[in-house]
Amino acid sequence: MAAKPRQDPLVVIFGSTGTGKSDLAVELALRFNGEIINADAMQMYRGMPIVTNKMTVEEQRGVPHHLLGIIDVNTDTWDISKFKPEASAIIHDIRKRGRLPIVVGGTHYYVDSLLFNDRAIEVEEPADSELSEHPILNGPPELIYQKLREVDPIMADRWHPNEIRKIRRSLQIFLRTGRRASDIYAEQERKRFENQQEAPWPALLFWVYTEPETLEERLRTRVDKMVDRGVLDEVQSQLDSFSQAASAKKNIDYTKGIWQSVGPKELKPYFKSAAKEPRLLNECLENMKVATRQCAKGQLRYIRLRTIRGLEQHGLSDSLYLVDSSDLSQWKEDVVEPAMQITNNFLAGTPLPLPTAVSTTARAVLLDNSHKKGVHCRKVCDTCNRTFTMEHEWEKHLKGRNHRRALQRARRRALVVASDAGAVQESPG
Repeated sequence: MAAKPRQDPLVVIFGSTGTGKSDLAVELALRFNGEIINADAMQMYRGMPIVTNKMTVEEQRGVPHHLLGIIDVNTDTWDISKFKPEASAIIHDIRKRGRLPIVVGGTHYYVDSLLFNDRAIEVEEPADSELSEHPILNGPPELIYQKLREVDPIMADRWHPNEIRKIRRSLQIFLRTGRRASDIYAEQERKRFENQQEAPWPALLFWVYTEPETLEERLRTRVDKMVDRGVLDEVQSQLDSFSQAASAKKNIDYTKGIWQSVGPKELKPYFKSAAKEPRLLNECLENMKVATRQCAKGQLRYIRLRTIRGLEQHGLSDSLYLVDSSDLSQWKEDVVEPAMQITNNFLAGTPLPLPTAVSTTARAVLLDNSHKKGVHCRKVCDTCNRTFTMEHEWEKHLKGRNHRRALQRARRRALVVASDAGAVQESPG
């Protein structure tokens, strides 16, 4: 029996920042007559192309890109209710013109909204009227966290104390609905298992993955390259523009819009300093590297705990293929060629390989993730002064080199203190 070509196909590419998602999307678009839909919230803003790591016109290689650089820099980030209908309309239009829609991006709840019809509750920023009714939402982070712990300790344990936006939203759900967010999410989880809805359209997914240690070094280098490309001038120019708007009595909110990107808030202390000391610049750039690394870790965590779990719950695990971009010298062999072959089979309706058979890395990561339960906890390492909200992260920390070194330093300090105390006791009175 002849294979039947796939009807209304969708290709989706996701992964942590710096793994090469956009490059793979362009390769597939050129090969399969595709157009790209951006699913990165920060790249939807106009301006600051270096900060947001937008592809240059040359890097796009003539491939049409949608939802890229379309909204004003101070506009609120789109939520799912805005993104999903816009992206869906573009997908339908691309198909009508006989082309292949390819979604790519690192804002994974955008991606999930296109894959699954049942999404968790979304809560927008509180309006002025809501702040008047519930002023605690505008209070200091410590107070908001304390209140959430009182009314919904399960959600309080889920978030790190520094995740103030998530903490605030969890409390906002309780204040708005009278129900604990943890209860609402648990109910939604039960419904997902009871009513496993089909995806809106047949999708092929690529997870572009880089080994964490390799990615960390790559991201540090990327920040250095951003400096060479002119990121300091770019941020300074945007700050000047916003200062002019502020002097014209326009309200500028530095906690929203493109200012949530990694870069502007980390570099702001340097630009606000009159001295412009090299030491301060180095500190700001180091903070930028740390924030970029944390962003990548957060994206990886979301993929493991939300996207992959969603695919499992909807019976779509066999649609996800991991391609390993750890060795960029093997980019064509490890990433492009496997993705090309899999996409070709997908579109033609011919049999696809098992996701775990693509590479040894794919097998190891996908099987490892299938065994992770995503168990939430609240553990504090007093030695390292760090808080953990996921059991597997806590276990990994305890086995890690940094923790072992911290323990060794703590033991040495304890021995010195004990030795000094003994010397004091033995000295003549």
